[in-house]
Amino acid sequence: MKIVSLNSFSTATVIVVLLPLSSFTLISHCSKMNQQNITEAVSPSPDPVGNNCWCHSVSQLVVATFEWTIQHFALQDPGSKTLTSTSFYAKECPDMKWKLFFRNSVIYLGLNHDHLTLSKPVGWRMAIINKKGEKVLGIKKHLPTNTRTPVASDLILYQDKSDGHLVNGHLTIFCEIKTVIPKEHLSGTIACEPFSSSEGQLIDNMEALFQDRKFTDVSLVVRGRQFEAHKSILSARSPVFAAMFQHPTREKMSNQIVVQNIEPEVFHEVLRYIYTGRVPRLYHMEEPMASQLFYAADKYLLEKLKQECEKHLINQLSAENCLKLLSLADRHTAVSLKQNALDYVRRFPAEVMETDNWKKLNLFDCGNSIPL
Repeated sequence: MKIVSLNSFSTATVIVVLLPLSSFTLISHCSKMNQQNITEAVSPSPDPVGNNCWCHSVSQLVVATFEWTIQHFALQDPGSKTLTSTSFYAKECPDMKWKLFFRNSVIYLGLNHDHLTLSKPVGWRMAIINKKGEKVLGIKKHLPTNTRTPVASDLILYQDKSDGHLVNGHLTIFCEIKTVIPKEHLSGTIACEPFSSSEGQLIDNMEALFQDRKFTDVSLVVRGRQFEAHKSILSARSPVFAAMFQHPTREKMSNQIVVQNIEPEVFHEVLRYIYTGRVPRLYHMEEPMASQLFYAADKYLLEKLKQECEKHLINQLSAENCLKLLSLADRHTAVSLKQNALDYVRRFPAEVMETDNWKKLNLFDCGNSIPL
């Protein structure tokens, strides 16, 4: 097949426009080669629900427009020869040089070298420019990666039926190629204000529920004193109460629990912690009551309360109570309290041995932990 150059009787105008992916600019008229870079600030997308991170993938939309005028179109003979335009390309994509072909009344789009495949997807738009400067008989196609070129358009032009689209006997074909160039990924985090006020309001509401005891459904009897509570809250806070209400126990059936080995005043603070997560009185308690609260926290598996009690008892260590606290720590697996009690005995042996607790000492009560 013979390829005829049209440099002597065809003219071509290339217009290249570079746009960000997120914006599209309407070009009303261009008569010369023109390349324009338009940039804009990148704004992060709204923060997704439940997430304070964002990512913005930045890419550039390259639009190359091309006008090919075939002079004396009606006199051409595309059935026996192929008419070929000059090559055109976008500056940002020099590896993709395009040409238009007119053969057997069909217009084709191809790369500068025949039978090549596309390295990236492109959008292809083509039309005829009539006497009024309007783009008519337009077609659009999406060409995915690895599309083999040349690609035939759906636009078929016959010389004997094209007078309505000619300008002074010349045919002008408009072509537009769009492709995307990835640039970078921008990411970051969005600072979120903590809901401290809502948390405080929740604690206040739970404190009010603890005090008012509205809609209670279980009674806890402690040495004859009765406390009203809510099964759902007890179960949510304590694995012991959860197991008690989950199975067909006597407590579940009767909606009454008898609490052993805890004083009413101490149990009142346990309930306060279950409802509100705090015990304001703890750091003003003397050691005997703090020890009972520690025991109750361990009994009902309130780990955070147990830890707070343990720290308070460490600060309450003295020659009079270190042996008692050593025994308590050993029975309830309080490693830090036990170690601190042992250290106190080692540091002040004379003071400890002068106390009544030392004279009444039973080594088994201390878990055989006393260094002799």
